[in-house]
Amino acid sequence: MTRTIPALALLAGAWVLTACTNDMTTAAPTVTATVTETPAAGSTDQPDVDPQPCDSVHVEAAVAPGEGPGPDLWLTAIVVTNLGPDLCTLDGVSELAFFTGGDGRLLDIQQVTSDDGVPADLVVLDVEDQASMSVTYPTAPEDGAPPDCLVGAGRVQIMLPGDRDPASAEAWLPPVCGAVAVTPWSFGGAPGVAPN
Repeated sequence: MTRTIPALALLAGAWVLTACTNDMTTAAPTVTATVTETPAAGSTDQPDVDPQPCDSVHVEAAVAPGEGPGPDLWLTAIVVTNLGPDLCTLDGVSELAFFTGGDGRLLDIQQVTSDDGVPADLVVLDVEDQASMSVTYPTAPEDGAPPDCLVGAGRVQIMLPGDRDPASAEAWLPPVCGAVAVTPWSFGGAPGVAPN
């Protein structure tokens, strides 16, 4: 009888030791798997991709309300907002076409670039970022505009650099009495055009 108790105690101790060893063995791979799945510092899941030029499908265009610092000059801006889903770029100047608000007739308005000799920067827009291109032109009071002024501009088409289809924006513009001067695109919006 005295030999049976130590044998049972030894058997129970072996069972406890085996159970602990099994628990530790099954737990070890879980810890190793967690460490293996953690990405290394500075790594990313997405490869770096060069952003593409902004296009009319992925931007929203608007014309700022504008202001006249004097009776014969009008300042406004074309603003585009990147709707996503990716970054996009604007480089240089966009060609503008002006149409009447009623019958949609194309107005023969000339455009010149006013860049002050400074090279244009590449503008990179993240989703919901805005860029603007200022527009300045000579004007006159609508009720006293000379016959060579073009009246009734109500829509502007904007040909974005690198795009084949124009973006379009509704606008009210006072009489256009000469060539419009535009600047290259710059980052940021304009007064009167709310960000998305």
